[in-house]
Formats: sequence, C-alpha cells, structure tokens
Amino acid sequence: MSCLHPASLKCEIDPRSFHVFEFDGDTFMFDRSIGGILRIDHGTFDYLRLLSLEDTDGTRSTLFEYSDVAPIETTIEALKKRGFFQYVPVDEFEQDEMIERLWEHRPRRVQLLMAQGCNLGAMLGAMDRTKRVH
Repeated sequence: MSCLHPASLKCEIDPRSFHVFEFDGDTFMFDRSIGGILRIDHGTFDYLRLLSLEDTDGTRSTLFEYSDVAPIETTIEALKKRGFFQYVPVDEFEQDEMIERLWEHRPRRVQLLMAQGCNLGAMLGAMDRTKRVH
C-alpha cells in the first residue's frame, strides 16, 4: 500500500476553497469559488477531508494510505485545471464598507418592475372594453 502525504500533491489546495460531505452513501464536494456541487470518488473524498481538517493536533501530518494514488492526483489536477480549488480571501474592511453603504441607501422614488413576459394586450382583451374604469 502506497502512502500519500497531504502536502505531497503536485498542486497546492487551500482547504478553505472547498467543503466535502456525504449524503445517502455518496461523497460530494462543494467548491466555493464555482458554487457547484459534484459527486467525487471515495479516495478523493478521503484525501480532501484530510486536507480540510484543522491541523491543531497534527492530524494533517498523518499519512494517507491508498493502494493507488494516481487516480486521486488525476482527479484533483483535472478539477484544478477547470477552475476548482480557487480561494480568494474576503477583504473584511471592503465588505463592511459595502454593507454600510447598503444600509445607508434611501430610495428616492417608487420603481415598478414588470416581468419580461407580461402580455398586457391579452390581459386588456380579456377585459370588457365597454366599461370604463375611474
């Protein structure tokens, strides 16, 4: 059985860029940059789960044991090439300023929004045109 250390993959992965979870026996990954969920194999799931653990007790330094790690590396490399595992830290100062500007917004007039598919002609045709509405 070959061992793969979490730091030994060819590409660096920020553990804040994804979240892995299980549902109904299947393993999934949510990618925060894309906002998508995809089903992943159990080996990749186990590896990503190990990466996402807090390292306060040295858990990440534990060796990851799988007989064949090539499919895991291939999967992760393919996902990375497609834009997964990208983490952009939030500028908290900018975020707070934006939220404050939104709270300070005061509407100056009433706006009427109509659905794009509104069929006013058909609606008027259904009404009795002989009656006047005051």
